[in-house]
Amino acid sequence: MLALPEGYALYEYDILDSTNEEASRRAQAGDIGPAVVWAKTQTAGRGRRGREWVSKPGNVFMSVLIDPGKPLTEASQLSFAASLAVKRTLEDVTSSWPEPMPITLKWPNDVLLADQKVSGILLEGGSAPDGNGGQRDYLIIGIGVNLKHAPEGAPFPATSLVANTGAQMPVDEVVSRITQHLHALIEVWQTSGFLPLRLEWLASADRLGETIDVQQGENRIQGTFLDVSAEGALQLGLEDGREETIHAGDVYFPDSQ
Repeated sequence: MLALPEGYALYEYDILDSTNEEASRRAQAGDIGPAVVWAKTQTAGRGRRGREWVSKPGNVFMSVLIDPGKPLTEASQLSFAASLAVKRTLEDVTSSWPEPMPITLKWPNDVLLADQKVSGILLEGGSAPDGNGGQRDYLIIGIGVNLKHAPEGAPFPATSLVANTGAQMPVDEVVSRITQHLHALIEVWQTSGFLPLRLEWLASADRLGETIDVQQGENRIQGTFLDVSAEGALQLGLEDGREETIHAGDVYFPDSQ
């Protein structure tokens, strides 16, 4: 039995096309949470930019459906909360080890184990009828975690918790812990804004102050990862001394290509 925060509904499936799609269907039907959609496997899982998300049994495939309580333009900051929730969950297992595995965060929303992707986040928002002739915003926070399996040939090197640590966590326990951590972080964001999340995220940011590549469509930019802005954008220092603000893109590490 999952231990979810008070007030959260659970929709559990053995097989589903996509937890984000099911969350969207429920939102359009009038249920905007808080709720967790959890599937043991997916037939049409996807990541950012429409990429296929490999969905083998034994990994985590979940979506959290909420009313963000703020405009959706601000709610995109909750991708940082989701990354932190996954990091905290993995630390629940590994932080007491004599030599805990390095768990870091890659902008905008990936969790890394030893510089390999172990988790990805996909946020999707929309509006649905509120039953009174108006519309109400909702946010879907899709989370995938590679507990037992990792895709091969991914654009960024991927790994699993088992491959890197040998640790095995029950999927239902991971879903519970992620939801609890995420709920707490959302409450911080709703009451205190993005700053506390930004500071915690930066404390674990991978390659902060180092050279990274950012892919934007056909264009790849290289520069120094300087900071994350007050809105959540990546601040990149270019070779000519200029600073570029990146709102969307894929980050790669030059030494991992």
